[in-house]
Amino acid sequence: MKDSSRGLGFKLISVSVILTAWAALAVGLVVTKLSEDDAKNRIMLNVGRVAEAAESIDGTDDAGGFKALSTALLEAKFNSVGSVWVMDARGRLVSNPDPRISAEEAETFGDKLIELTQVRQPMALIGEKTAGSKIALRDVLGKYEEGIGMLEIGDETRVVAFRSMPDKGWVVGVDEPFGAAYSSTASLKRYIFWTCAVLGLCIIFSTAISISFIIKPYYRQQVALSNKIVAANANLTKLHALSVGMQKHLDLDKRISDVLSVALEVVGLDRLFIFMPTDGNTMLQCRGSIGNHDEAYQDICVPADERAGAIGRAYKNKETFRITGGRVPAELRLAAPYSTIKALRSREFVAIPLIVDNECVGVVTADNQLSKIPITDENIASIELFTSQAAVAIQNANMYAMLREHADTLEVTDHLTKTFTFAHFKELAGAGLERARADGLTLSIGTISFENFADYNRIVGHGSGDLVLTRVAQVIKENTSADEVVGRCFGTTFGVLFVGESVGQAEMVVEQILSDLKGQEFVGQERLEEGSLVYCASVTEYCPMQYGSLNDYITKVLEGTRAPTTQLI
Repeated sequence: MKDSSRGLGFKLISVSVILTAWAALAVGLVVTKLSEDDAKNRIMLNVGRVAEAAESIDGTDDAGGFKALSTALLEAKFNSVGSVWVMDARGRLVSNPDPRISAEEAETFGDKLIELTQVRQPMALIGEKTAGSKIALRDVLGKYEEGIGMLEIGDETRVVAFRSMPDKGWVVGVDEPFGAAYSSTASLKRYIFWTCAVLGLCIIFSTAISISFIIKPYYRQQVALSNKIVAANANLTKLHALSVGMQKHLDLDKRISDVLSVALEVVGLDRLFIFMPTDGNTMLQCRGSIGNHDEAYQDICVPADERAGAIGRAYKNKETFRITGGRVPAELRLAAPYSTIKALRSREFVAIPLIVDNECVGVVTADNQLSKIPITDENIASIELFTSQAAVAIQNANMYAMLREHADTLEVTDHLTKTFTFAHFKELAGAGLERARADGLTLSIGTISFENFADYNRIVGHGSGDLVLTRVAQVIKENTSADEVVGRCFGTTFGVLFVGESVGQAEMVVEQILSDLKGQEFVGQERLEEGSLVYCASVTEYCPMQYGSLNDYITKVLEGTRAPTTQLI
């Protein structure tokens, strides 16, 4: 930034100097030209006055006439600057008030050479070379109407303005010393030079001030903004990597671990906690933390309401709370007994809800408990950017857990009766057999089925048949304990697995089930030939020596191909 600003400053000053020089040159040329023109116009005005004075004199041969002419010339002289003279056609000075011109020099005055700089010619002579040529002063009569030139008089160069008077045979002239004629121009040039110098210094000074107070601060702002953009880009890159990584792991705990792995680097704070609601949304359980050296995060749990201070309010009100100044308002403090949690004893922190589709799925808290550095707006912006990613990740993980649980349930549970499927029933029977053997217990299977369910479906309808199966499963589960496994093993056959119970105990359970089923009233069962649904049931104790493998035993018992130990009608 420093090198860039210096380079820019040098360029600006250089441009300012160049512009000043060009401006000074242009102004100097224009003003000088105008000043020279002004001097020429002034001296021409003077010679015009002398000519007008001479025009009023009649005759030049008598003494009275010359005296009158001299008086008129002197009056014109007093109203102008420099000498005023009149020369006749022979080159003699008819009138010469200048005492520095002797009588002899006055007789040959017309022989002096004049270097013409500006003339006006008669129409007939226009086109001949004029400016820059030297001719005898007597030759200007009749050849030029008027003009300006440089003339050596004595040992000094003078600027001469003349006008021809052909009718009288005179040349009227006004001269001024060269220095006097152009003294105002020289003064003006000096004035222009110093003005341009001061102007240049002012421009350089103003440019330097602009660099110091405008350009450099602007550069600093741009560099600071650039650094922020670089930092934000780095954070976005990390968040993108995080989001890509989280797509590989749908488990909630793994996702929380991935979130926390880059959280502090993105957020830029010392500690961070993630709270999520427990079942029933009554408590907020800490599911992960980083930078925490107090209690284990698994032991941190607070209410999902105002008792949890800013954390509970952030979850309940879906509002961000930022505590600064080292003093936590009373309404945002943890209430007893949660105020004893050391990990949450922070006097400057931020609590931000994790919101997805207007649903709060958790709360993130962060602080600088170790470094004691104030939490800035940039920190808040980073946390909010982080929480938006974290909220989506946690919500997706929750949905995945629900879908996985549902899928697992569908895999082992009959969708209609909500009892176990035949395959899972056999798996549980195998596990029950292992437990029974280890504890020296017995294992029995009870079966409940229908004799005329096919007729019921045909006459009443499959919709009513589904309702019958659902109600039968409900009755069976109402009469069995949590240790007894119920499964829908075939279309209308239900099995009950008894582990550690005698056949007599199992028979009592099955008999109660049959009794309750016979007391059920189902739509349309009176239309059956038997007048109602007919149930059959049995209880069989497994004996390896008699029945062989457990899987073969279960299949044949439930299919009714092997005689049960007890047949119940």
